[in-house]
Amino acid sequence: MSGGSMDYLYARVMDARFPTNTPERVAFYKHLMLVADALKAVEWVDSGDWALGDENEPILCCISPSSIIEAAVEVAEKTAADLLVAVATAQRAQAKLGR
Repeated sequence: MSGGSMDYLYARVMDARFPTNTPERVAFYKHLMLVADALKAVEWVDSGDWALGDENEPILCCISPSSIIEAAVEVAEKTAADLLVAVATAQRAQAKLGR
């Protein structure tokens, strides 16, 4: 399949150039390069060049483990809310059929 699923966003991030004249900017630039690596991995996985899961290590270099837990809870809460809506819809439909 070969790349391009995200229009090579990682390359644009890798090409980011700005003055790194403070410790904060140096640290931010280093972080951007980690983000670029993670973007590349995601893009290559999504393009079929790498296997699913090959993006995990580069992603973990950019984020904290607690952010993964927070995201999982967020997804679970949304899934639970969607399920409640689906159950209510099904119950209403069933009640209409029972009349």
